[in-house]
Amino acid sequence: MPIQSNEKNQQRRQLIFDAAIKCFKSNGLQKASMRNIASEAGVSLGNVYQYFPDKAALIKHFIIETNAEVTQIYDELDSLLPFKLVMKEIIKGYITEITEEDETAIIYEIFVEGLRNPAVMAIIREHYLEEQVFTEKLQQAVDKKRIKLPAGAQATARTVLATIESNALSVAINEDFTVKQAINDTWKVVDLLIV
Repeated sequence: MPIQSNEKNQQRRQLIFDAAIKCFKSNGLQKASMRNIASEAGVSLGNVYQYFPDKAALIKHFIIETNAEVTQIYDELDSLLPFKLVMKEIIKGYITEITEEDETAIIYEIFVEGLRNPAVMAIIREHYLEEQVFTEKLQQAVDKKRIKLPAGAQATARTVLATIESNALSVAINEDFTVKQAINDTWKVVDLLIV
């Protein structure tokens, strides 16, 4: 019985989280209330608070889920294929995804909220691991002599991630700048940084 109960709790938690994401997408992070989330999930407000005591807990859960996805993507760099070939595919997938996904807006909103709210910034600092994971993968590749990084692993990771995000944002802002151009421009930067 406890296994079923735990599974049911996990399903309920996921239902509430999915409803929160839906509310964040449609209303924005600021305007999405716990009451809206409860209504969207079809559960009581008390039920929402049982699983997520506040919006900060939902933000933390979102970041942790995002980290799991990001880690899985960067694990592809461990493949036996040439490092830069795998990196090119990751960049292509990453830029395509962030230019098409509504969840990208949620990530930006979380970062903006972190600038206003020290508690949210603390969550970001503690749990947002993309740069760290990418830096570690780059350093592992250097240690295995698969690549050289004249600027170092951390500077390379920061620069590549900033370039990806900047080019993806440019796709959204500039109608003449295509996803293909964003991928090609990002690849030019990566080609300079990863030898």
